[in-house]
Amino acid sequence: MQNPIFWKTKLPFDEHYRNLLNASNFYEQYRMPFIHKGDKCNIISSFGNRKGSAAESELFEYLNTLYSMLVNDFFERLCLKEHVRYTYYYWWQLYEPDTDGSKHPRHSHWANDGTSWSFVHFIQTNNEYCFRFTGPYDEHDILVKETDDDVIFFHPMLLHEALQPTNGNRIVVAGNIRIDDHDLERY
Repeated sequence: MQNPIFWKTKLPFDEHYRNLLNASNFYEQYRMPFIHKGDKCNIISSFGNRKGSAAESELFEYLNTLYSMLVNDFFERLCLKEHVRYTYYYWWQLYEPDTDGSKHPRHSHWANDGTSWSFVHFIQTNNEYCFRFTGPYDEHDILVKETDDDVIFFHPMLLHEALQPTNGNRIVVAGNIRIDDHDLERY
């Protein structure tokens, strides 16, 4: 597998919101245990699981501003900002070292909704590499070697997984970008 990361950048994450995501009274209501292709996935996630609390609303207001700038910058760097109209959506996830099954088994972000790019923002890594792109038979796994505040963009069909951390809570925000309209045929 060639380098699966299309673009990597740094995006500092405000300490107030990092602490909010680490507060046990905030995240416990988001626990989402499920089985993915036979593997237990016991993570805390806002994917399809928003609660509408005041703290959550404050967090998403911050994230909307942050990721609007990030995705605009992404398309500007591609020289496409004036030529595409897009929608993005995201969700945060927390992985705990002491919770059985706190990992995300191999999956892709491919959806029939027009998703053309995916991204992951590594908020808290504890200097541990848990994200990796995976080949179909595990012979081509590629660790990302992520650090706090890294953001990677990749094709949504690429298989990847998140291993269970051992050094403390791990927090990421993942997202997808959908092209809604474009004028690339005239570009």
